[in-house]
Amino acid sequence: MKPLYPFTEPILTHSQMEQIDRLSSEKFGVLPELLMEQASQSIWDTFLQETEKKENSPLFVKPIQKEDSLLFLCGGGNNGGDGLVIACLAFEMGFHNIEVYLAKSEGTDLFHRQLKRLLALGIPIFFLDGEEDFFEPLKCKIKESNWLFDAYLGTGGRSPLRKEWQSIATVWNCQKGKRVAIDLPSGIPQTETKEKALFFETDLTLTVNFHKRSFYYPLNRMGCGKIVVCDAGFPHQAVETVLMNNKNSCFRVHSDSLWESFQVLSGAVATKNSRGRILVIAGSKKYPGAASLVVEGACFAGGGYVQLASDSSALQIALNRTPALVPIPLNEEDEKQWDLQWLNRQSVVVAGSGREENAKEEKQLNHLLHATVPLLLDAGALNLISKSPMLVDQVRRRDSLLLTPQPAELKRLLKPLKCDDLGVDSLKEKKEICSAPFVSDQTLLSVAKYYNSPILLKEAVSRVALPEGEILFYDSCRTHLAQAGSGDLLAGLVGALFSFVCSTQEGDKRWGIAAVGGCFIQGEAADIAFAKEGWMSASSLAPYCGAVLASKLPNRSLQPFHREGGV
Repeated sequence: MKPLYPFTEPILTHSQMEQIDRLSSEKFGVLPELLMEQASQSIWDTFLQETEKKENSPLFVKPIQKEDSLLFLCGGGNNGGDGLVIACLAFEMGFHNIEVYLAKSEGTDLFHRQLKRLLALGIPIFFLDGEEDFFEPLKCKIKESNWLFDAYLGTGGRSPLRKEWQSIATVWNCQKGKRVAIDLPSGIPQTETKEKALFFETDLTLTVNFHKRSFYYPLNRMGCGKIVVCDAGFPHQAVETVLMNNKNSCFRVHSDSLWESFQVLSGAVATKNSRGRILVIAGSKKYPGAASLVVEGACFAGGGYVQLASDSSALQIALNRTPALVPIPLNEEDEKQWDLQWLNRQSVVVAGSGREENAKEEKQLNHLLHATVPLLLDAGALNLISKSPMLVDQVRRRDSLLLTPQPAELKRLLKPLKCDDLGVDSLKEKKEICSAPFVSDQTLLSVAKYYNSPILLKEAVSRVALPEGEILFYDSCRTHLAQAGSGDLLAGLVGALFSFVCSTQEGDKRWGIAAVGGCFIQGEAADIAFAKEGWMSASSLAPYCGAVLASKLPNRSLQPFHREGGV
């Protein structure tokens, strides 16, 4: 399936990678030995790049040295063969303190060819073959070695780790800062699990050609470390053949090329109106601080004219932090803010963060949904929708809308969906989906299709599901963002960025670009703040967000997309 965006790359399943490997040799005539050599050389070169310079490799304690001890744990398949080739490459480069532990003496033809090469070099090899007497010495070596290379199981490993290997994995997982997975961490579940499975965790995953879907399941991601793609040189015909049948439609965002989708103003004078009129409807007496966070996100993302409609208590907090915002009190009789013509002159409306759930709010949200202005709905607005068939109907018929739930809010949005909408046959199956600890790709796509709206699901690995059937992944994997207020700040960032997406992008595509852009800015800002201060909070993050955006778009005079009839 061809991606909707040029700044994405497909995420493949293990079986799809196996298909590419098989087609390369069986249909397109590339020798398996050549593919193994190319993949292993690429992985070794990438490893050196990641470890030679400490400043470019924050995951590792120190750069690799020739005297360092390298331990390779290899299985009997082609992934184990890759490990053997890499061990040979390391030895030939002068890394002579190498030991190789083989899970078993039996293996594929390719594995045995590489094993002969290893023996010829005189590299120490230890055959485990299930002999538990060797396991305790191996555990000691794992603790003593400077670098650990996992080449035990590849894409063909579909079963959980056996009991004896679980004890090895437990010791392995305690060795922070020196673990490297070749292609993928051994034992990683290929499908989503309800409980965390034990697998060989890593600090650096050097994966072949494509990111794998298994990396991004919520219980797996933290165990994959930094993920870097290495080119194995598969023929493009084999890759294209498999991609044409890519059923999962999952795509990862390239952050660098993402920013080409934002339009920069040149040769003209920017005004506050030309840089986007952003109306924020957020905050309440119960949650007054949410409004300030949304406003700061919108301002630091470059919004030119930011207005806040809220209760007096929330307005006062927001004005104290951001004096430039335009306050619109909601507790007065003036109903100007709900005039459709006035609403439609805004560049975007961001609504719901910190708002309460009552009849008045439902009436105001219904009115908002009748306007044509681009609309981002968050938090309280989403909970109102889940309870009101009238609002559900309005959402489904509306254009230019983004819903930004966290997992609990998304599960509430499942309530109006029928079994057919979720692709299940019974209410029991629907209840299982609603009670599942995590939201599956299929469930997320079903919600996006039902509401006819892009969905930004806010998690450690944020996902943007599009009604057209694609899911965009932004690999944030930052646990320090899991705190109250992060979602409010993100709503403001995304709302302001929507104003600056190039006018050549239409409909849901614009919201998709804005959503992943906001996730990127917030994630990078969190890293900077955490590294500088040793801590971070949502309220301290907005200035760092502005700095990240400035580094990606040095000319802050951004040109927003003007809708017909807009300002």
